[in-house]
Amino acid sequence: MPGTRVRLTPREREAVQAYWSGTGSPQRAARRVLTAGSSVMATVGAFCLLVGVTGAFLGPRHLKHAWVLLMMGGMLLPMACFFLWAIRRNARRLTEDLKLGSKLVVDGIVGDRFHVARNGRTPDCLVRVVVPPLQEPGNFVVPERVFRGLGKGDAVRCAYLPTSKLLLSLGSGKVFHAIGDPP
Repeated sequence: MPGTRVRLTPREREAVQAYWSGTGSPQRAARRVLTAGSSVMATVGAFCLLVGVTGAFLGPRHLKHAWVLLMMGGMLLPMACFFLWAIRRNARRLTEDLKLGSKLVVDGIVGDRFHVARNGRTPDCLVRVVVPPLQEPGNFVVPERVFRGLGKGDAVRCAYLPTSKLLLSLGSGKVFHAIGDPP
């Protein structure tokens, strides 16, 4: 893996913890909504499977409604489990990175820049950093001012957590961004 491993500073550790679970953090709010929605989906899915298998409350058209409920439960329950697993996996990766206590610093170039719209919210600004000998460490979400200040092919130095791919800092000759800085 290209780059240099460097110890996390206490400021970076605090900024990562505030980013992930701080009061008013968008990531914390999104995790809560997704966890609540997944829990409701799991409950409804389990109920649909139970009613579909036992036939309770179905009346004279038992078979048709039972198949519909079984299909609904068969879709909702795995989806809910997948969302809960994904949340848990991200939290575990971030915990591993913080326990390890090091970041990866790489010099690369901006491979691409693009917006990703998310359900009517302001779009996320993504920057793909490419390290020349190999491929890319990943796509990183940056504030709009950094996004506008960077162009395709610009040289950048970025520091990120290797397992969770969380961007800690990104700098070029024109702009600089560090986690915890105001957008």
